[in-house]
Amino acid sequence: MADNKEKYAFENYKLVCKVLDELEINYKKDDERLSASFLYQDVDGEKYIPDFYINARQQLIVLNVYPEFKIRDDNILPVAIAVCQINYGVVDGYFDLNVAEGDIAFKMTSNFWDSLLSGEVIKQMLMVGINTAKDWFATIKKISDGELDVNVFLFSED
Repeated sequence: MADNKEKYAFENYKLVCKVLDELEINYKKDDERLSASFLYQDVDGEKYIPDFYINARQQLIVLNVYPEFKIRDDNILPVAIAVCQINYGVVDGYFDLNVAEGDIAFKMTSNFWDSLLSGEVIKQMLMVGINTAKDWFATIKKISDGELDVNVFLFSED
């Protein structure tokens, strides 16, 4: 069974790399971790770090999209409250906050138990992951930096 898990994990990892190659994305790959990551800059100049990795044991593809900032220690609690509210409305994926380290990422997963994913699944994960990160990281940063009060965020009508 473990050999089968490793086989499917590696094949799905190769597929991630193939999709990124087809999209002409310059990425860093780690064959031991079965991961591929790159720097993405949107039209507004915001930068994100999408990181695909394959979890062979759990048979999952994981996409984490990281911002280029950490959450300030003094605003961890307001950000945590905001992230709870944001996650309530996110349909696919979720924001993952490490309160001890101040790290935040938007995370998506897909199971591939004894199967191969399609390139379209990987492209969809990438598009949804980056767009959802773009939709929320600016607000999260404002709360972290003290520029937006979490209560204003929670109770605004926008």
